[in-house]
Amino acid sequence: MKQRLALALMTGISLTALGAARAQDTGAPLQLEEIVVTGSRIARPETTTSQPVQTLDGAVINNRGFQTAAEAINEMPSIGISDTPRGDQAGNSVGRNYINMFNLGSQRTLTLVNGRRFVSSNPLSTDGASPGNQVDLNNIPAAMIKRIETVQATGASVYGSDAIAGVVNLILKDNFEGAEVDAQAGISDRGDHETYRVSAIVGGNFDNDRGNLTFAYERSRERGLLNTDRAATARATATPGNAANTGPSDGRPAAITINDHRLSEFNRDGVLFTAPAPVPALALTIPDPNDPTKRVRARFDANGNIVPYNVGTYYTFAYASGGEGYSLADVTALVSPVERNVAYINGHYDLTERVKLSFEGSASWVDATEPANQGEFNTTLQTGSSAALRITTENGFLTDQARSVLAAQGRTAFFLSRALDDVLPDDAQTVAKSDTQRAVLGLDGTFDLGERELFWNASGVYGHTGGHYSTIKVNQARFTNAVDAVKDASGKVVCRVTRDNPGSTNVDIANCKPLNLFGYGAPSDEARDYINALFRQDYSLDQAVGTLNLGGDIFSLPAGEVRTAIGFEHRYEKSVFSPDDNSRNGIGRDVPVIPARGSYDTNEFYGELLVPVIDRDMDIPLVRNFEIEGSIRYIDHSLTGTDTAWNIGERWQVTSDLMVRASNSRTFRSPSALELFLPRSSISASGQDPCDSRYVNGGANPTARLANCAALYRQIGLASGASFTSLISNVPRAVTNGGDAGLKPEVADSWTLGTVITPSFVPNLTLTADWVDIKIKDAITTFDLTAIFSTCYDSPNPDPAICGRITRDAAGQVIDALLGYVNAGYTDFEALTLTGDYRFALEDVGVTAIPGEINLNAMLQYTSKLETSVSGLGYDLDSSNGEYTNPKWKGRFSVGYTDGTLGLAWTTNYLSSAVYNVTYTAEDRDILGVGDYFRHDLTGSYVVNDNLTLRAGVTNVFDREPSYPLGYVGSYDIIGRSFFIGAKASIW
Repeated sequence: MKQRLALALMTGISLTALGAARAQDTGAPLQLEEIVVTGSRIARPETTTSQPVQTLDGAVINNRGFQTAAEAINEMPSIGISDTPRGDQAGNSVGRNYINMFNLGSQRTLTLVNGRRFVSSNPLSTDGASPGNQVDLNNIPAAMIKRIETVQATGASVYGSDAIAGVVNLILKDNFEGAEVDAQAGISDRGDHETYRVSAIVGGNFDNDRGNLTFAYERSRERGLLNTDRAATARATATPGNAANTGPSDGRPAAITINDHRLSEFNRDGVLFTAPAPVPALALTIPDPNDPTKRVRARFDANGNIVPYNVGTYYTFAYASGGEGYSLADVTALVSPVERNVAYINGHYDLTERVKLSFEGSASWVDATEPANQGEFNTTLQTGSSAALRITTENGFLTDQARSVLAAQGRTAFFLSRALDDVLPDDAQTVAKSDTQRAVLGLDGTFDLGERELFWNASGVYGHTGGHYSTIKVNQARFTNAVDAVKDASGKVVCRVTRDNPGSTNVDIANCKPLNLFGYGAPSDEARDYINALFRQDYSLDQAVGTLNLGGDIFSLPAGEVRTAIGFEHRYEKSVFSPDDNSRNGIGRDVPVIPARGSYDTNEFYGELLVPVIDRDMDIPLVRNFEIEGSIRYIDHSLTGTDTAWNIGERWQVTSDLMVRASNSRTFRSPSALELFLPRSSISASGQDPCDSRYVNGGANPTARLANCAALYRQIGLASGASFTSLISNVPRAVTNGGDAGLKPEVADSWTLGTVITPSFVPNLTLTADWVDIKIKDAITTFDLTAIFSTCYDSPNPDPAICGRITRDAAGQVIDALLGYVNAGYTDFEALTLTGDYRFALEDVGVTAIPGEINLNAMLQYTSKLETSVSGLGYDLDSSNGEYTNPKWKGRFSVGYTDGTLGLAWTTNYLSSAVYNVTYTAEDRDILGVGDYFRHDLTGSYVVNDNLTLRAGVTNVFDREPSYPLGYVGSYDIIGRSFFIGAKASIW
C-alpha cells in the first residue's frame, strides 16, 4: 500500500488551466483566458464543447437554502431519483447523497472534485444501496463550491470508469482572500424538520502573492421525519387484489387502491392463530361480546387478556384497511437525520515562474440515523425464526382470563403472531457513521519545445473512508429460551431452561430472563437486556490515484493550432468489510455475515486531440468555425483485463448566433469491489411473483406467463391462479445473494446532437437543445427476484437454469432464490434536454421607474425512452418512460430580480403526469397514475453593506403534496412548506 501511495504522489496530474500558466510565465494578461471545461483536459478559449455541459453556480446553494450540493444537483431535470436521506433507507445507505444522472443508476454517474476522483463511501456490503464507487456529497463543503458542471453521456475516455451516464464535477473555490462566516437555519411550517448549517472560510495570499492558503469548516444538521409526520404518507396507500375481479375482460380492475394499509395478520399486542399460516380460517376466534351467537377473531390487549380483534376491511394476505393490524407507516422513515462536519484546506505556491505546487486536504465526519426501525417480527406471514410462535397454556405469563378463554375452547396451545417493537430498546435504530480523509498534491508547469510552449502536470490523490453501521436485534438462541417461560416450584415465572438446568454455568441458561409477549409493553427491561444484541459492521475504502499529463499546441493548421493532451493514470482501489462477532457468528435471525475484502488496480493511458478545420477568416458560407476533437483511453484492469473507451466530437459554429455540436462515444464501467467480491450470504427480498393472481395476466408476454404459471398451478393443486397469492410479492423473505469475480466491464455506445443559439438581436439570451442516446450492454445487474421471475415465466421457452434459481414449497410459496451480480442486462435511453437563459435590464424594456435586471432561466428534459432488461433477454423488459419514477417531462424554471442590493427569485419545479406502470390498463388497477406536479419556491436576499448579506426563503410556497395516491417517490417534495433564514458576514 505504501508503495502504491508513493507512486500516486509522485506520478499524478493536476487540471490547472494552460492559460493561467501562460499568463504567469509572461507576466502579461491574456486577451482571452483559456480554461479547462469538464469533459476535457485541453485548455481552450471557448466555454462550449462538443458535449452537452450544464453549469450551476455555487451561489445557488446558499440562495436556495440547500444543506448540501446534492440538493442543488438533484433539482436538475437530467438527474433522476438519487440516493438521499429523504426516503426509507437501510444499513450503510442511511443518510447518503449519491447522484443518479438520467435514472441510469448512481453507480453510472462519475463524481469528481476539481476534476479529480474522490474516494467512494459505498462499502462492500449486502446491506446498502446500489453497488458501485459512488461519492457521498455529504463529504463536500457546500460553502466552498464555486460551480458545478455536469457533462452528459460521456467522460470515460477522459476520466475512466463509471462515466456512462455522465460526469458531475464540483469545482471548489481557490485563491480566496478574506474571512467570511455563513449561518442558516430552517424549519417546516409544521414545526418540525429543523435544519441548520454554519460555515467559515479564511484565506489569503503570502510571499508577495506567490502563494495562497484557504481554510474552510462546515457543520450542518437535518432532523428526521416518519411517514406518520405527513398526511401524504400517513394515509398509507396500498393496492391489494380486487375480490370482485373475475377475469381480464370483465371491466373490473385486478387491484384497487386502499388507505390506512394494515397487516391484519399481526400487531404489537399479539394476534392468536390455531396454525402458523396467514389464513383467516386458521385465526383463533372467541364469542362476540355484542352478539354471543357470532364469533370474532382474537388478540391480546395491553394487560395480556384475550379480547376481540378488529381486522378492519380484509382484502387478502398482508392487505387490510383500517382496524387494529400493524401499520408499516408507523415505522417507516421519511427523512433520515444527518449531521455533517467537514474541514477543508487548499493552497498553492509558485516555486518558480513556470512551476506551481498545489495541494488539497479534507476531512469529514457524517453521522446518520434511521429514525424508525421495523425491528423484529414473529408472524404467520413469515417462516423460520420469524414465524409465529407456538405458545402452550403452560406459559407462566398467561393471565387467568386468557387461560379461561383458551380452556373454554379446549386449547392447550396457540400461535402468537406479533411485532416485537417493544422487545427491542428504544434506540434500536440503524446508525451509520463514516469519516473520510483525502489529500491531493500536484505540480503544474510549462516548458519550451522549440518555439512552442507546452504544459505538464502531475498529481497524486489518496483517499480513505472508514465507518460502520449498527443496529440492535435479538439474539435468537436467547430469545427462544426467554419465550419459553414457565413457573417454578415457588410460582415464580422463570425460563424453562433455567428451571430444568439448575446450577448451569452456561451464561445463556443461567442468566435467562423470561419474556412476556402478551400485550404491547409487557416485556421487562431485564428480559430485553438478556435477548438484545448489538450487530455492527465496520468497513473501509482506500483509493490512490497517480496521474501524469502533458500537452499543448503541437502544430498549426490554416484554421488554428492543433492541441493535444496525453497522459497516464494509475489507480488503486481497496475495500474491506468486517462484521463483528455477533454478525459473523449469526446469533441473530440472519445467516452469518461473512467478512470480505478485495482490491484491484488499473493502468490507463489516454490522449486527446483538438483539430481546428475551418475558421472565420476562411470566409466559408455558414461555417464561422468548425473543429473536431477526439479522445481515447486504454485501460489495463488487474482483474477484468483490457478495454478501450473513446469519444469523437465536432463543434460547428454556423454563424455568430448558431452553433451545432455532436459527439459519439464508447464508455464503460468496471465492476466495483462489491460486485466482484461480495461473498454469498442471505438477504431479505421481495418481488412481484408473476403467478400471483394479481399479476398473472400482466407482464411483457401475458400469453407465455399464463401458460408457464398454469404448470405451477397444477403442481400445487389449483385449477387456476384465481386464488393464488404469493407472500413474497408483499412480504420479504430470506434469499441468497453474492458477487462474481468473473464479471467484465459493462459498456455503452452513446451519441449526442445539439445546438447552442445566442441570437445577436436578443443580447444575453442563450438557448440550448441536446439529444442524448445511451445504449448499455453487458450491464452489471443484480439478477433479482423480478428478473428471475420475468425471465422464467414470461419467456415462451423458459431456461431451466434460470427457473432453478427459485425454490418453492408444496404450496407454491417461494422459500429461497439465488440472486447475484451478472453481466446480462441492457438499457436503452433517449432524451432531449433543453436550457434557456435570458438576462435583461428593466430599462431596456421600457421600465425606467424600477432599477435592476431580470434573469429568466429554464431547464427541461423530455425522456423519450428508458427501457431496461435485467436478464438481457427482453422478457423482463421494463419500459419505465412515463412512469412516476421517470416522468416524460421534468423541468425547473426560475425568474429572478436584482438591483445590486435586493434580490428576489421564484423557482418552479415541474413533473409531468405519470402512470404507475406503462403496461397497466383499467383491467389492472383502479387508479392508473398521478397528475402534473408543480412545486414553487420563493427566495430573497438583501445586501446590508459590503460586509453583510441577509437571505430568506419559502420552499413549497403552496404546500403542495405529492399527487394522490402517491405517498412518496424521490422526485416529489414530502417536507411541505418550509422556511429558512441565513446571513453571510465578511469579517475582513
